[in-house]
Amino acid sequence: MLVVVVLHVGGVIVSSMMQRENLAHAMVTGYKSSASGEGISRAYTWPGVIMFVAVVAFWIGYPATGLLPAGGNAAHTEQHDEDDD
Repeated sequence: MLVVVVLHVGGVIVSSMMQRENLAHAMVTGYKSSASGEGISRAYTWPGVIMFVAVVAFWIGYPATGLLPAGGNAAHTEQHDEDDD
């Protein structure tokens, strides 16, 4: 996960330098300066709703696949040693 974070931050820095704009500021504030007519022309409500429903369905359906251990705590697993030492 740390590698992904480092790659993301590196990509933001490289993209900011290539495009000569402060992308980190735009990520924090939600505002990006652009020429007139270059912005998003309409709201994409339905793709957002479809993605939201898909994520919620995955969250609800994943435990039903049986991939989680009994009790649902994926972070805690026990290992048993078969040796009689």
